[in-house]
Amino acid sequence: YGFGILINAAIAGGSIITAGRISLLFAAVASICVLLEHGLSNTSTLLNFAGYQQTGILGATFFATAISAFVLSRRIRVSEALAQQRGLDLIKLEKLNDMIIQRMHSGVILVDDNDRVRMINQAAWYLLGLPLRTGTLWINELSSNLSTYLKNWQRKQGSQLKPFQTVLNEQGVLVQFMSLTNTKNEKLASLILLEDTARM
Repeated sequence: YGFGILINAAIAGGSIITAGRISLLFAAVASICVLLEHGLSNTSTLLNFAGYQQTGILGATFFATAISAFVLSRRIRVSEALAQQRGLDLIKLEKLNDMIIQRMHSGVILVDDNDRVRMINQAAWYLLGLPLRTGTLWINELSSNLSTYLKNWQRKQGSQLKPFQTVLNEQGVLVQFMSLTNTKNEKLASLILLEDTARM
């Protein structure tokens, strides 16, 4: 019966890898093989049913292992499919949000803690009087005044970053700073909103 553990491991692995009720077939084949092996190795005590008790228990453990592994693998597949679907939904939602932000008349700039621009829409480029660019971008590359305003706002507000607005003088653009936080009120990034004062 020393091979029982190895057979159990093989049944569990096969039940997880394969889909459907074929896992029960593994347990059935393994049980039949164990019974045959016990019967052939003990031909002199073939009618002695006491020896078959442990073999029957071992076969029952094969079926228990197969059923447990099948249920577990099914739950894993369902969870994996759900996670994949949610991932696709998030990608679609992200594209939709990006499309909406790009079509806004207000300029939107998202800056992380390292002053790196994570997102900027077309209106922001227009209000800053700059051509569209791609690649890594830093806030001081967009506007030195805007970078200075951002640093001053972060320095004065400290950990409690409240909304603040000023005017970007040379362009006549109204600037508003806001902090993006999580549920623990920890700062994630800074959001900069630009509005054309002439249009307002």
